[in-house]
Amino acid sequence: MPLINLKTDIQVKTDTEFSVEYNRRTAGRLIENEFHVIPSSYPYVVRLEEVPDIRTKVTIVGYTEAVAIPTQAGNFYADYNIGYVYFYEDDKGKSVNPRYVGLGSLVDATDINLIVSRLKEILDLVRMFKVLPQEIVNRSVKVLEGVVCVSGLYKVTYYGNNNVNFGPQGGHTLTAMPTGYYNKVALALQCVEMVSPLYLSTLISLEGTPAETANEVDEPIVPTGFIPLAMITVHDDGSGDPGTIDNITQEDIEDIRPWLTTAAIAHGTLFGLAADDHPQYLSRSGGILTGDVGCDAEIKIDGRDLSADGEKLDAIPDSASGRFDELKELDGHGSGLDADKLDGYDAQYILARAGLNPPQYFNIYVETPADEQTVFNYWIPDGPIYLYRVGVFAMAAPEGADLTFRVLQNNVEVGSAFVLADGIPGALFAISPAIVTIDGDYLGIKCKSVGTGVAGSKVTITLYFTKGMDGARDLKCSMAAQGGIS
Repeated sequence: MPLINLKTDIQVKTDTEFSVEYNRRTAGRLIENEFHVIPSSYPYVVRLEEVPDIRTKVTIVGYTEAVAIPTQAGNFYADYNIGYVYFYEDDKGKSVNPRYVGLGSLVDATDINLIVSRLKEILDLVRMFKVLPQEIVNRSVKVLEGVVCVSGLYKVTYYGNNNVNFGPQGGHTLTAMPTGYYNKVALALQCVEMVSPLYLSTLISLEGTPAETANEVDEPIVPTGFIPLAMITVHDDGSGDPGTIDNITQEDIEDIRPWLTTAAIAHGTLFGLAADDHPQYLSRSGGILTGDVGCDAEIKIDGRDLSADGEKLDAIPDSASGRFDELKELDGHGSGLDADKLDGYDAQYILARAGLNPPQYFNIYVETPADEQTVFNYWIPDGPIYLYRVGVFAMAAPEGADLTFRVLQNNVEVGSAFVLADGIPGALFAISPAIVTIDGDYLGIKCKSVGTGVAGSKVTITLYFTKGMDGARDLKCSMAAQGGIS
């Protein structure tokens, strides 16, 4: 987590430069593997890792314990209050191995100084470029100063800004939002090279896309190369004008400075996955998932929505009989399955090849046709038919204009018109597209226009068809069985 608002108040009281408070153990522990080198300059003292127990004393091979600071080589004096062992100057530079029972570790002034120096470094990092609300909150924030290294070579100083104003007539006035809407503003630092090695640091603000709630706002994206500082949530105060936002508080400011945020490491970038160096993650290849692995909505693998596809998989029967029952529901003519076929051919095809479904015809006689006259209607075939051709012959050919007819299917004109041209007594016409009927359909013929000099009379109209809805195929097969195809 980012180190935000870190506060510390360290007070060191050192009458003797030591704190005699230490983390005392409930029971001492024998320490035998501790080694020290006696300093080569005054004071000739070493600090034990723990405070020694005065009852069991400190022993050092080759040395004798003295009751005061030693005055000759081979002696040592142990201070059992602070864990320091003193030696005579003639023993400087020698290695010693104290053996004692430790009661706990001690914190002295040296430790405190080290802690304070490290905390100061941390505080400097935390304060650098920190974005804060004003002490008396308003529509502005302030940015603390800081130093950044650019291109790994040049140090650039930003001296801070005590009034980054997002309100009306401010230096960073925000775009007007719909009344009561929310938006998010990113503050970032841009370092621009002016004249090498001189860089200019500039504070910029980037706005997102407003929404009715803060969670629905599309956050702005800080461009690559900029230093992100903070993401600030703003709320229109009900005015709907540029910069008319509520006062900005600490709760509205999210710290996004990258050096205070723990980097997220993608599993795929970890080394040693194939060698199981990270058993908590799957290997890059060959990993095996075990148990019931849950999946949130919208999660996809290779573009597949596992949640939605999982429901489809659940719908598949888990037994052979269940899957067979589903297949039987699709069985039948036109299903694409071969269960209703013999070597890939259905019964209609076989009958046609055998000449058992030959082309048929139906004649209609019209004595005297007239314009827009239904000359015949309500022929209901015995089952579905495929009507593909019409022949027309007039004892008295039309003169002055064409004689035109259309087929009616359920009183609706269908197919192409067949036209007996001026002066032509008869002709054969292909209907395009061919007409296919189903059970219950009825057919008829309508005269659309007649000749102007001679209308055309005593007209015989012949309808050519095959039975069944696959008439085009049956027609070809039947004609082939009879020795030719027209």
